[in-house]
Amino acid sequence: APDSYVLDTGDRVRVIIFGMSQEDMLLEINSEGYVQPTGVPKIFLRGVTLGQARRLILDRLTPHFSFNPSQFSLTIETARTMS
Repeated sequence: APDSYVLDTGDRVRVIIFGMSQEDMLLEINSEGYVQPTGVPKIFLRGVTLGQARRLILDRLTPHFSFNPSQFSLTIETARTMS
């Protein structure tokens, strides 16, 4: 998906960290509009573009994991059903 894709409830994003910390998280935006990785406060993503979400999640995870920005990936795993 392009960086301009706007996230909404039901979208699932995959976060991969491959630095000193190694994580692979599959997070679904819930009906309240947020995801909550284990041990990290809620991250509200509904209405945010994929590009903005990438920066937001990177900023939120940096204090909790040991990695460089180049060792971080955020992609859409499953897009919500649109009718």
